[in-house]
Order: sequence, then structure tokens, then C-alpha cells
Amino acid sequence: AQFLQKFNRLTVAERGWDATTQPATFNEEMIFNHAVEAYIEDVRGRQVPMIPGMENTLDKRYPCYKIRLDQEYCGEACEVLIRRPFVIPDALAGRSTQGYIGYHVHKAKLVFLKDYWTWDNEKRRIKEIDAYRQLKQADVCHMPNILYAGYVRAVEGADQSTPTALHGAKGQYPWAH
Repeated sequence: AQFLQKFNRLTVAERGWDATTQPATFNEEMIFNHAVEAYIEDVRGRQVPMIPGMENTLDKRYPCYKIRLDQEYCGEACEVLIRRPFVIPDALAGRSTQGYIGYHVHKAKLVFLKDYWTWDNEKRRIKEIDAYRQLKQADVCHMPNILYAGYVRAVEGADQSTPTALHGAKGQYPWAH
């Protein structure tokens, strides 16, 4: 009973929900669907390889969400619409990396959004954007053009992360959320 009392007092963000997301409106969902469908038709018309799983993005069993990206990462507040991830991990261990086809509302174009849990250990973590920058500086080919990079902020203002790595045995991966 104490757990339920304490849990009931938590905010949505304190319960682990990402406060930067909200359900998309009907009009936003239609814009997202139209952009993805137009891209798929364009690719089919040009007879080039389709991104594997692209059609899964339109799965109506999944709700459409709007993600607000902080000004800190974009230079201005911006929003991305997403639906079902087209890359979903098939393992219980790891950082729950998911890949989304997103629609950048302000730029009116499709983008790729990668979502994952970060390690809760600053000594073992290099920020992914820093790793990409180092690889680009080393002239590694086929590197993505990064529009924005950052971490979801927790309630306290720090990067949101998972402490599950601290609970496993040494050398084991944390469980996915």
C-alpha cells in the first residue's frame, strides 16, 4: 500500500514517462501519413531500394506522437512526428535502441530519429554526437548528417538515463525498459 501511495504522488515525468512527447493531433497524423506515403511512392517510382521496414511506420495500430526537441539541440524549439519504430530491438538486454522515420514539422521533411537509453555512468560514456564528429574528422565515409543530438532531460534537469547497469553482474548488459 505504501508503494501505491508514493507512486500516486509522482508526476508523470517522475514515473518515467517522457515529458517531451504528446499525442499528435488528427491533422498532424494526416501530415505524417501523407509524407511517408509520398516518399514510399517516390521510391517505388524510381525503382530504388526501399528502407527495410519503412511500411511499418504507417501501422495504424500504433499511435502517432509529437516529440518536442529542446532549443539547446536545435537552435530553436522544433517538433518531430513519429509513429511505429521501423527498427525495434529483439533482445531483452541493451539500451532499447529504436529507429523511427519522423516528420520534421518546421522543415517539412522526413528525418531519421534514433531513440535509446543512455548509460548511467559518465566515465564509460562518450556522447554519440561526439563519436560521430570524431569519425567525420577522420574522413570515415557514409556518416549520417546529424541535424540534432542530445538527451531527454529528466525532472531535475539532468540527462534522463537508466541505472540498470548498476544492478547487473559485471560484464552483463542491462535489461531493456
